[in-house]
Amino acid sequence: MLSDAELKAIIKKQEKNTMVAHYTTMEGLYGILNGIEAIKGEYTLNMWASNIFSLNDPEELLYGYSVLRKWLPKIEAELNVDNQEKLSRIWSIAKVAKKYSHYNKLLLESLQCQDNIPYIISFSRVIDNLAMFRLYGNDASGVCLVFSYGAIKGVCSLYDVCYNEELDSNKYSPYDMLRTDYGLYLANIKNKEMDANEKFQLMLQHLVSYILITAPYLKKGDYEFEKEIRYSELCQLTNEIKFRTSKNGNIIPYKETKIPFIAINRIIIGPCACFNSAKKSIELILKSKGIINIPPIVESKNKYRNY
Repeated sequence: MLSDAELKAIIKKQEKNTMVAHYTTMEGLYGILNGIEAIKGEYTLNMWASNIFSLNDPEELLYGYSVLRKWLPKIEAELNVDNQEKLSRIWSIAKVAKKYSHYNKLLLESLQCQDNIPYIISFSRVIDNLAMFRLYGNDASGVCLVFSYGAIKGVCSLYDVCYNEELDSNKYSPYDMLRTDYGLYLANIKNKEMDANEKFQLMLQHLVSYILITAPYLKKGDYEFEKEIRYSELCQLTNEIKFRTSKNGNIIPYKETKIPFIAINRIIIGPCACFNSAKKSIELILKSKGIINIPPIVESKNKYRNY
């Protein structure tokens, strides 16, 4: 296994010239660009981090929970955790007591009642991709914002999504996150005198926390073609949380997240949008915000009609 220093060196080298994409509709683009503001002389974009319960796959957290159950015993074996302190014992105890459904329900209820919920911004390693345009760019009438990975990573923590539990040893994975954070749980449980119920509640608390931390980066293989990279932030319901409606009329909680405007490498207009009109409108919005150095606005190389 690579050391943390070796892994970080590999990642830094890979990220240097890497570009990532964010696909959105023209309406979404307008919201991002209209939120441009100058902070200490630097222009920032207003990206929207959406509540994880409002994403396309409604079972993402539950899938993350199922993966977590498989990973915990492996991590505990690697860390040589005492049997009485293993987080995975929650399920072992439940099975012995034949009350697995009860513990499962208790965990899911705790998950849904958390004050801190992950808010997500999705990026992709595939650029100018027709399937992505169709899914997230209003059937190819939207845009693909291309960003410098390194410029975003400087202000946001970005991690690759893991599909079907397949781990890349050259990337910092959800498994690595869980393994690192497990040490916090061990330190916590060793420093407290607790009865059986208190110990169970502490174990449950850490399990829920780890699901919220790692599940945003775990997805089923059905979505592997997206090659997604995510920014995830745990947020409480405060005045920072805003609401919008989706194209299907659903209400989506979101949080505005600032990203440096200079992180934009180029803007690709989808194959079904009117290129000249869209380009001119984007340029006018940027100029109205005081942007002088406008990034390249180009037409998608894909050919597609959405009628």
